[in-house]
Amino acid sequence: MANQFKEMKGQMDVFLRKPVKNEREFTYRGMLVIGEQKRLAGYFQAPLLQLTRYVRGIFADQPTHRFVHGFTLCASKMELWIFDRFELYSSADFDIHAEPETLVGYSTMNDDAMGLDTFIEQIYGHRYVTVEDASGDEKRMKLKQLLVRGRAIVCRGATCYRTRQNYVAKFSWPPAKRVQQASGRERCQGVAKVEAYHQITIIAELAKGLIFPKPHKFLDPFEGEASRDPPSLNDSQDARLNPELDQELQQRSKSNLKPKLYTPSPDTPPYETRLYSCLVISPAGKVISYSRPS
Repeated sequence: MANQFKEMKGQMDVFLRKPVKNEREFTYRGMLVIGEQKRLAGYFQAPLLQLTRYVRGIFADQPTHRFVHGFTLCASKMELWIFDRFELYSSADFDIHAEPETLVGYSTMNDDAMGLDTFIEQIYGHRYVTVEDASGDEKRMKLKQLLVRGRAIVCRGATCYRTRQNYVAKFSWPPAKRVQQASGRERCQGVAKVEAYHQITIIAELAKGLIFPKPHKFLDPFEGEASRDPPSLNDSQDARLNPELDQELQQRSKSNLKPKLYTPSPDTPPYETRLYSCLVISPAGKVISYSRPS
């Protein structure tokens, strides 16, 4: 079945999937749990990276999936994984022969425990959301065309649908400190108007009950690497005359190479506080990448 996947290298060893109707090409739609198997023990990074490829495909084909379950099985050593839009969590490895009921547990999970989208209602092939307007009144909206979806794993997962009212319903995971309650009553020319809003969940709810020991430190491919190429010829010439500018350019290049990840302090939780929300705005406009210069 591996050659039926879109943009896929390698073979998916084990997976749990819902049946999908009218599917001409095998995709990640309906995919629930994915597993990567090795015959020998001692593997860690290679099966995890392959697992990550599959998870990326699931988030691309199911952009409102809240989190994805997966596992690696190397000989008899099994390790369970959960991927969300910001981190991945592990159970630590254990012997599958001692706990064979683990695989059965996946098949008994409900949609909420599986990380599926339980906010969007599916009725006779149509999708609906219930949100609150500025007055606090509930509004039911029908989702139509998918405009934008987040294809990466680590991102805000911004997914936008056009609604029947020609609004845009945006699903995303913004940081809690950046979320502001907009009244939607005032409107400036050229600025989108907030029609409705609903907070679906928060990372703290998903991480409730989890124990966070010392995190695993993955090899940083950028560690110790400095950029030898200056940003521009003019900056390079100026840097020869000004040693402080040369040092500034070096640090700026390093900061561009370094991935920007959330780094918790000792008195903060080990995960960044983010909200999963649905924001409805108007007018719809069009996707900026589709625009052409006049």
